[in-house]
Amino acid sequence: MTSTPMTLTLTPPGPFSLAASIRFLEGFTPARYAGGGQPVLRLAFPLDGRWTPVGARVRQDAAGVVHAQVHSPGTPPDRDGVRAQLRRILPLDVDGSGFAEVGERDSVVGGLQRRFPGRACPVTFWSVADLLVECQHSGCFHPEGP
Repeated sequence: MTSTPMTLTLTPPGPFSLAASIRFLEGFTPARYAGGGQPVLRLAFPLDGRWTPVGARVRQDAAGVVHAQVHSPGTPPDRDGVRAQLRRILPLDVDGSGFAEVGERDSVVGGLQRRFPGRACPVTFWSVADLLVECQHSGCFHPEGP
């Protein structure tokens, strides 16, 4: 089966730092990720509702725009579905345009914003199935109860 490439461009609503999000993912024990220090996120996930495998190489340009090179075996997957899922995973589906204003009103938040520039959002699990597998693997819960 051949891979069908697709390019998606995602404009974050407000400040967003993919590099900071990758650093968060690299240090998050249940989903530990070793990206080699490059501000590129490589991920694979089943497309919501279809289970079509999707692979993506995500980067952010100097203007803050996020670009994803997407591959999927066989016929191209639903472009809008892949875009929506990537926006949720990264998460770019949250409007961060008022984030700077919060830091102006709250000195603690403002100090953190200066220390960690950009809106660093944790990368979420690709699907509910991935979350459950990670929880089982890391001991978050036991299928037979506590």
